[in-house]
Amino acid sequence: MQTGGEKIANWWRENCKLVERVDKLSTSMLKCTKKPRKASKIMAIKTEQQNFRKHLVTKRNELNELSPRGMTLQQLRFIVVYLSMIDPFDESTRLVRFSLSDFKLIMEMGRLNIQQLSNSVDDLLSKVTGTVTETGDILRFQYFKRCRIGQNDGEWYIEIDAHDDALPMFFNLKSNYFKYQLWNGLRLKSLNQLRFYEILKQYQWRGYRVVAVSKLKDLLGIGETEYVQYKDFRRSVIDVCQKVLSENTDITFTYEPHGKKGRGGKILELRFNIFENKKNQDPLDMEKFIMETDEKQEETCNLTIETDLTEIEHLSNFEMFWMNYPEHKRSGRKQAMYEWDKLPLDATLFKEIMEGLENAKNSNKWTSDKGAYVNEPSNWLRQERWKDAPNDTATTKIKPKIQNFTGRSWSEDYFKNLEKLEKERINKRIVEINNKGGD
Repeated sequence: MQTGGEKIANWWRENCKLVERVDKLSTSMLKCTKKPRKASKIMAIKTEQQNFRKHLVTKRNELNELSPRGMTLQQLRFIVVYLSMIDPFDESTRLVRFSLSDFKLIMEMGRLNIQQLSNSVDDLLSKVTGTVTETGDILRFQYFKRCRIGQNDGEWYIEIDAHDDALPMFFNLKSNYFKYQLWNGLRLKSLNQLRFYEILKQYQWRGYRVVAVSKLKDLLGIGETEYVQYKDFRRSVIDVCQKVLSENTDITFTYEPHGKKGRGGKILELRFNIFENKKNQDPLDMEKFIMETDEKQEETCNLTIETDLTEIEHLSNFEMFWMNYPEHKRSGRKQAMYEWDKLPLDATLFKEIMEGLENAKNSNKWTSDKGAYVNEPSNWLRQERWKDAPNDTATTKIKPKIQNFTGRSWSEDYFKNLEKLEKERINKRIVEINNKGGD
């Protein structure tokens, strides 16, 4: 069975093959076309192909000068990946689709569930930025306006669209922008590191950047009460970023105090000298990076469950269990989900659990005293109570709602109908999440 990282690595290889086919096709089309295309159209196609092949991030200087305060590394990384997947000279590419596994990797999520996915999407859609118009008006808006979670040919995906007001920051770039290859940003493991790289990369063409210490902190998203002493800021942020960028990106830098000092010799301004890092790794190492990142995520999240079930199927199965548990005892969902995730779940075990639950619901213990002795869901799962022998079945057995004695056991028909109902419920929930993005 392929790991998530291997699947993404295969996706990377297939996309490289796709680009080669597109190159050949576009060349043959140009030869066969009677009327030549406009130069701007041809250039746009070439630019899009080049960006796709190299995964270039093209970022407007104005966008780079905004403070990331209130954002997480994962959210900033998502914007960077989004920028690498659009054609900055063509607004029609504003709608970007990620596979569910790609989105999980970028956002560093563990085992997915609807609530976690919904929270992650909601938080991303809520991020606000702004600009000052030519007339001096302050304009505030979201980066993204809508997110769709859907399925195509059995594969789940997440589709995201930029906010209309954010389009001038993402597209139609004529000047005042810079580029870098995506792998530089993906290797950086903190918000400070990623921002430090972009802050200096923007000025690599000049070879240096002079910036006030207070401005640098704002560009990094560091609050006024953090690293009040310059020596702490230098040791914990600047020196760390200097080492990490040298080891993981295509630039290196040195720095020194610049200009006049403040009262008591306080350093107010710094000059960063920016150099090309000739020891940088080949960008095709991205496959290795993706696989290593995926392995580390599995270790961090303790994802030791090996199963032939997809994440959505795993989630759907838990929802089936939860919705069939006695309603008056449906509490502690988070703890129950934690116990569920520890199970080596496959189709056989799932069927055993659901049959055991049905037996428990029909037992004397659970049906007496208005269900006062029904276990908590998390305890029932942790103690593997589905293995209890059904020897205390109630006198009046509760029959399944679906009855079809056509030579098959009732459980086969029951599970078939249960799966149908659960799929309808999951699809309804996905529609609700899609609509939550809103216009």
